[in-house]
Amino acid sequence: MSPRAISLSTLSEPTYKLVADLALPKDLQVETKTQRWSKVQRNRPEKIYELDQLALESGHEVIRLPPYHCQYNPIELVWAQAKNEVASKNTTKISKFSQKNWEDCVKHAEKLQEEDLKKSHLAEEFVIHVDDDDSDDSDVEF
Repeated sequence: MSPRAISLSTLSEPTYKLVADLALPKDLQVETKTQRWSKVQRNRPEKIYELDQLALESGHEVIRLPPYHCQYNPIELVWAQAKNEVASKNTTKISKFSQKNWEDCVKHAEKLQEEDLKKSHLAEEFVIHVDDDDSDDSDVEF
């Protein structure tokens, strides 16, 4: 995409050059960021994507649809219906778990906790006193 994209967060000192390249009035320095952004939006050149240019050179036109609007994108409508179907079926899945299955899961978790507890004792214990005024490093010479 060219020229470099300008956003509301980039309208600061380093971007005054970019704003100046858009031939905007000189009084930008005394305006708020929101006012500057409004002027940039009105005067900025249309975005030109390199991929669109390549497609156009090959005789194709890229059509962009707004994302997440099922009224324009049939795939969004299909996806929404699929999610609803899956969600409605999943409510019965949890009831199919047996008590044995739950018990096995709990036992597995407890086993992992015990193993980790045993491993934690392999590490050497040490205590750091944060309220101690004396430093153990005081006799170390540099």
